[in-house]
Amino acid sequence: MVVFITGKAGAGKTTVARKLKKRLEARGRAVLIFDGDEVREQRDDCGYSDQDRLRHIVAMADFAAIAERQGFMVIIAAIMPKEYMRLSARLRVKKACLVHVKGGILWANTVYQEPSKEEREGLYYEIQSYDR
Repeated sequence: MVVFITGKAGAGKTTVARKLKKRLEARGRAVLIFDGDEVREQRDDCGYSDQDRLRHIVAMADFAAIAERQGFMVIIAAIMPKEYMRLSARLRVKKACLVHVKGGILWANTVYQEPSKEEREGLYYEIQSYDR
């Protein structure tokens, strides 16, 4: 299972991810967190254009898919500002859940499309039975 936690900058995505990880580990789950900012620090090809963001998100989802197949639960905490970016990530994993954290800020010249209720529900319910 991969949990995608999205929201604007400073909304609390990493805080939510860490708290969720702690609770899941208390229940015996092996959990990894891929924080968008931390992953970005390790890569030198991450800009902030839509194309760069998509490449960054897809890379995290691809690594999450590998970990998921090995039995880990993965939490990805990243901005994921566009619906097509979230969909591209979702299609790379077997099971997924989308959590949207409200609040935060937008940087200049940035557009963030908040997930609709249908997208959040569809990502959770449809993916539960999706088998790659």
